[in-house]
Amino acid sequence: DALMRAWPMVGAAVEDPTVEPFMKANDGESAYAYYMKRPDEISLFYTSMIGMSVPFMREMLESYDGFKGVETLVDVGGNSGVTLNMIMHKY
Repeated sequence: DALMRAWPMVGAAVEDPTVEPFMKANDGESAYAYYMKRPDEISLFYTSMIGMSVPFMREMLESYDGFKGVETLVDVGGNSGVTLNMIMHKY
């Protein structure tokens, strides 16, 4: 699968932030472009995005109070809104 091909390249992306593992592993195509062409696989992509963002946001919200006092917040490109929902729930 396209996501699995990208994992071995994550280390290179840490060392060189200009390296995009998914694009390098999939002939230069971004993850969004790749999965938009494959509607039968797009739910896997969205599920994996949620699976990665929830633990990250949980940790961040435990130690970061930067959203305190914010009255308006827009989640641009937020997919299912999980991240925005977590922020709103805390504040």
